[in-house]
Amino acid sequence: MRRAQKVHIAYDDIGERAPAVVLLHGLFEDRSYYAEVAAHLERRHRVLNLDLRGHGESEVPAEGYSLDTLSDDVVRVCEETDSRQAVFCSHSMALALRIASRRPDLAAGVVPLDGALLLEPQALQGMHQLVQALDTPGWREALLGFFSSEIARGWLDTMSCLALPQEVMARPGLAARVMEFAGQSAPHPAAPTRAELLDLVAAPAVS
Repeated sequence: MRRAQKVHIAYDDIGERAPAVVLLHGLFEDRSYYAEVAAHLERRHRVLNLDLRGHGESEVPAEGYSLDTLSDDVVRVCEETDSRQAVFCSHSMALALRIASRRPDLAAGVVPLDGALLLEPQALQGMHQLVQALDTPGWREALLGFFSSEIARGWLDTMSCLALPQEVMARPGLAARVMEFAGQSAPHPAAPTRAELLDLVAAPAVS
């Protein structure tokens, strides 16, 4: 069985009190996503704020990223920092749930943020089409096109937890900045194998 490449994971380790809170961003993001949250939490907890592999200041390996591979990276950081129990908080991907299911001894709690564990058939079909396109040279255009598609908008509309206040959505240039950030990503996180991407975004986290 092929083992995932061990890579350098960048992270901030701040605060002191247990249990630690481990902050895990979503695809095409980095640990700056949680900057204000981390600053707030460090007053009461130790906080580990990570850049997942292929994101931010962490190393970009040559292979794709399965949920199990990302989980192994996070567990390794916890072990290296002697964080024996932690509350895992993950955005979008069901990474916190996967870590807790694989290493329940480490999980003092799980906080999923804006995750999609069960998708409507139309949204799931759109995800399959996206994954096929991400394995082509036009992966970047496919990614940006998906986020502006009717399928993606319908997917977001069905998830009340993602309903942002109107004043947030109306901020000048907000959508353009988000799209620009995603478009600047390396192709590695955007184009893993089909099974890996559906695992990252849509498949059940507990197996």
